[in-house]
Amino acid sequence: MVCSAQTLTTNTPPCNTSFHETLVMRALDADHSPIEGAAMYAYYQYSASVGANGQGTYYSVGPLITNESGMVQALIQNIETDPSLVDCQIQINALAGGVNSSDTITAIYHPPIVDVTIPVYPVVFHVTDFTAAPLANATVWFNNQTENTDANGFAEFYAPAGTADYLVSYLDGKQQGAMTISNGVNLGVVIKFYPVTVHVVDDNGNPLNGTLMAGTSVVQLGSNGTYYNPKVFGNIFQFNVSYAGVVKSVAMNPQTDSPKMVVFDFTSPTIGSISQSQVGNATRLTIPVTDPGVYPSGVDPSSISVTYKVDNAAQWSNAIVFTQQQNVFVADFPAFPPNSVVQFKIGVADMDGNKASVTGTFSTPPAPPPPANSSVSASQAVTTGQKPQGLPLLDVVGAVVLLIFLVYMFYRLKGGGGS
Repeated sequence: MVCSAQTLTTNTPPCNTSFHETLVMRALDADHSPIEGAAMYAYYQYSASVGANGQGTYYSVGPLITNESGMVQALIQNIETDPSLVDCQIQINALAGGVNSSDTITAIYHPPIVDVTIPVYPVVFHVTDFTAAPLANATVWFNNQTENTDANGFAEFYAPAGTADYLVSYLDGKQQGAMTISNGVNLGVVIKFYPVTVHVVDDNGNPLNGTLMAGTSVVQLGSNGTYYNPKVFGNIFQFNVSYAGVVKSVAMNPQTDSPKMVVFDFTSPTIGSISQSQVGNATRLTIPVTDPGVYPSGVDPSSISVTYKVDNAAQWSNAIVFTQQQNVFVADFPAFPPNSVVQFKIGVADMDGNKASVTGTFSTPPAPPPPANSSVSASQAVTTGQKPQGLPLLDVVGAVVLLIFLVYMFYRLKGGGGS
């Protein structure tokens, strides 16, 4: 509406050139309660000379943020000097909970407080731990807005009727959900915490004076190697422990994993007695490995390596290595010539990177003896194979007859000599 001196009457306050006033505006929610933190704007007096690219626009005031009573004051200063162009309308916009509402009033001629109702409801979060202690500075995400709780654990939002998701977090503790809004909502959110104990030891169970870092907290553990925190929020507690230049990153569930033991293994694994066997013409070494200690990190199966060279060759080659059973490994070598001398190196590490190695030699078996002479002909072999064993009966009888004949001749000759 454009008004001029001719349109004004004695019953209407003047809306003349260069009018000004202090405008008091108030934002109300759907229950007609004041909204704290609403953004309010006042638009007045169209000007063809103000605006980008020569486009006309209205003068404006705002955003102005409402106080706990939902009110703000706006200073309206109209600089229009042409009475025929004076614009008496003022448009008021109010924004809260993602919802914008507006109203139009007449300059000078309006109630002392101009109310603008926004169709939103208050949603109040009260964040505590399970002892009912309020949690200040908890982060609340709701209705595409983020607020931090105050010293009493409260965060207040506004939202239109409907369903909205929320997420509340405090340190590593989180709770999320959804709510249906049809009027004001007061929601209590409990973030659980758990006591956490961490013991830092070496592989023999001796405590280590390490350093534990969790978030921005850095704690020197002392001679007992123990960390204790009575309140750890959330289902995951992540921290780093450093000792002697070694850093371990740990993630634990404080509800189920406390107390947690963090072990630094500084003892190398031990390679046991190596046995040699033959698989056909190839040689096999069986290699037992142990990782000593009360809390060993364990042998790393991927770390085992076996290299070899034959008869002082210049180049080392890799044997084929595989796991036979837990902590027992097998190295297979190709077939070598008889009486070869093979040098080998074995390397292995545990899961904390401690390494062990051994060197050694083995010899391949000598060449087998030549087979027996097989030059006898088949017919001879067969004949030899059919020759009777022992003295035949015919030979025995002949020998007896010959003996009797000789005895007979002996006595006959002797008798003839006596006659």
